Amino acid sequence: MVESDTTLAERLVTEGAAASLRVTTAADVSTAGRQAQHPDIVLLDPSFSDVAAEGLMLLTELTGRIPPFPVLILTAHNTFLI
Repeated sequence: MVESDTTLAERLVTEGAAASLRVTTAADVSTAGRQAQHPDIVLLDPSFSDVAAEGLMLLTELTGRIPPFPVLILTAHNTFLI
């Protein structure tokens, strides 16, 4: 999960554990890149960074891998416009 909101991230980790899911979190691109081996799914908040385009660049990188990482977008915004 790539999410800068630590409260939300902790809650989702707890919920995941209750559902027998192993959840790892990253608050920035470099951490996410180091942790991502080949997850079953990536939960991404594209606005996790103060740099608006960084989330979309990470999305492009993850979906461009061979095989691509499945990505689920979670955002409080109602648009992907930067």
